[in-house]
Amino acid sequence: MGKYKELIERIEVTDDMRCRILDHISREPIERPVRILPLAGLRRYMAVAACFVVLVAGAVMIPAVLHHNPSSPDQGVLTAPVLLNAASAVELSEMVGFGVADIPSLMSASDKTTYMALGKELAEIKYNSGSQTVTFRKSAKMDDNSGDYNSYSTVKVITVNMDSVTLKGNDGNYNLAVWSKGEYSYSLHFTETVTEEAVKQIVKEIDAR
Repeated sequence: MGKYKELIERIEVTDDMRCRILDHISREPIERPVRILPLAGLRRYMAVAACFVVLVAGAVMIPAVLHHNPSSPDQGVLTAPVLLNAASAVELSEMVGFGVADIPSLMSASDKTTYMALGKELAEIKYNSGSQTVTFRKSAKMDDNSGDYNSYSTVKVITVNMDSVTLKGNDGNYNLAVWSKGEYSYSLHFTETVTEEAVKQIVKEIDAR
């Protein structure tokens, strides 16, 4: 220990050596300890950040909600037409704003007849007779108001009272008839297939009304 102390005391640090040592120290990167947040602190900071996001979102959304005008057509809000039941064809006509009449042959064979208005756009009469249900629809300015978009193997256009009627079905019998006359569109849908002649007779009845 005495020899070590003696050697240390003999070391002489000149001004030039001192400058070199200080310059070297200044160039060395100082490693700072990494601070690790405890779990509780981390949760606290995350909660604060989440609150900040909610505040920013609210600042953006609230003015839009306050200035929203549901009656404005530019808002892009779609409202579904109201489905309303009627007690008769007369009441149904009053609800939709155009004339709708019962089909005599279907009415006489029906076990249950229901009347329904789809807003002011479409009138529907449904005739139930055993396993057969016939749905008759009339509407203003609709090409196909049947709502039946099934694919059929047989599609045929026939003429009834100068009107073109499109029949759709399978194996020579038909489930659907669609046509237009004047300002209105019509359709007949059959749950059980019927012949072309049967469709013709019903369409003639409708035209006569």
